[in-house]
Amino acid sequence: MKERLFIRLGVQLKDPIDWCVMGNDGVTVVDTGRLGGVHDLLQLAEPAKSRQIVCMVPGTEMLMTSVNFPIKQRRQIRKALPFMLEEQLVENIDDCHFALPAKITDDKVPVVVVNHRKMQSWMELFEAAQIEPDYLVPDCLSLPLPQKCWSALCYDDIVLARTSEHSAWACEQDMFAPMMQLHLQKQADALEAAKDGSEENDSDEDEMLDGVDATQDMLVYGNQPHLIETLQEMGVNVEVIDVEVPITVLAESFKPDSVNLLQSQYTLKQDYMETVRLFKPAAIVASVFLALHFVSLTIESMHLKQQYTANKALAFKSYKEVFPKARRVKANGDRIMKSELRKHTSGNSSKGFFHLLQDVYPGFKSSRGEVKPSALVYDKEKSEMRLDINAANIQTLESFKEFVIEKGYEAKLANVSQRDQSYRGRLTLKGQ
Repeated sequence: MKERLFIRLGVQLKDPIDWCVMGNDGVTVVDTGRLGGVHDLLQLAEPAKSRQIVCMVPGTEMLMTSVNFPIKQRRQIRKALPFMLEEQLVENIDDCHFALPAKITDDKVPVVVVNHRKMQSWMELFEAAQIEPDYLVPDCLSLPLPQKCWSALCYDDIVLARTSEHSAWACEQDMFAPMMQLHLQKQADALEAAKDGSEENDSDEDEMLDGVDATQDMLVYGNQPHLIETLQEMGVNVEVIDVEVPITVLAESFKPDSVNLLQSQYTLKQDYMETVRLFKPAAIVASVFLALHFVSLTIESMHLKQQYTANKALAFKSYKEVFPKARRVKANGDRIMKSELRKHTSGNSSKGFFHLLQDVYPGFKSSRGEVKPSALVYDKEKSEMRLDINAANIQTLESFKEFVIEKGYEAKLANVSQRDQSYRGRLTLKGQ
C-alpha cells in the first residue's frame, strides 16, 4: 500500500488546514503539519505527487442520512434518491450531489448530500493547488468507531461525532448540547420501537434489537472539560483519550470503503487519473516492446535484402561456370536460366544437369560440411559433371565417391593432392 497524505479543510477559507502523512502500514505517522489557510495549500503539491490523497471536508457542510430501499432494486437507487429525500432538503434537488458508500449490504442505505457549489469550490481549491484527490470524505465519518460506543472529537471550535458505521454529524461547540440531546432521543425512540416490534411479533428480543445502539457511552478524543461536562450532565458515560494532533485520529481510522464524495460527475477526472496510474507501466513496456520489434524487423529486412543480393550474385556466377558461353546473363538472367532449365530437364537424356545436382546434393548435406565443392563444370555433350571437392582426408573423398556410385553414376576420383591440412580431388561423374 502506498503512503497516504491526509488533508483536512476548514469551514472558512481562512481556517487552518491540517495535514499528515501515514506510512505504508496505515498506522505509522510519518509527518504532520498545519497550514495557515487555503492560500498555503500549494505547499502540499510536491508531497502529494508520490502518495495517495485523502481530502477531508467539513461535516457541517452536508447532510448525512439514510433511506430504506429494497436491495433487489439497487440499480435504480441513484435515480430515486433525490425524490426520496426531497422533503428533507431545503435546497432544490437539482442543486445537490448525492453520494453512497462503496458497499451497501442491507435495505437501509446511507446517503451523504452536499451542494454542487460547495463540491465545485473544493475541487477548484485542489486544482489550483495542483492536487488530485483520490478520496473526498466527510471528516466526521473518519472518526474511530469503538464497539457499542459513540465517539467525538473537538476540532478547534467544531465538534465531530460518530454514532455508527455510516452515521455521523458535526456542529459548532455551542450547538453540541442540543444536537447530542436530539441523537440520544432518536436512539431511545429506535430502542423503544424495536422492543414494541419484538412484543408484537412474539420473537426473540435480541434479534429485533440487532443494529440498534442501546448504549449511551462515548469515547472523547482530547481533554475538553466543557464537552465532557455536557455529556455527563446528559447521563452519558465518558471515556477520554488524550490526543496531540487531532488529524492523526481521523487518518488512523480512515476506511477506503467509506462514503467517497467523488462520484457521478465528480469521478471523471479521478477515474481517468486512476486508469493512467494503473496502465502507465504496461503502456511503457508495450511501447518499448513495439520499438524493439520494429528495430528487429528493420534489421532482419536489411539482412534478408543483403542475403538476396549475395545469393543472386552467386547464382549468376554458378550459371556462368556451367554455361560459359552465355551472354547478357544479368540483363536476362531469369529468362535465360528458365530456358536452360527446360533444356536440361527435358528430352531423352538419362540424367540431365539438374538431375545430377539433385542426386549429388544429399551427399554434401550428409557429410555435415566435411566435403565441400570448390568448382563445378558440366559437359552437356557428354552428360558429364566434373566436381572439384575438398575434404579433411582421402577416406572422406573416397566415401563421397562411393555415395555417388550408389546413386547409379559412373564416378572417377583423380588429381588428388594435399594442400595445407586438407585434400583436394576432381570427381568426374556420368549418368548410366
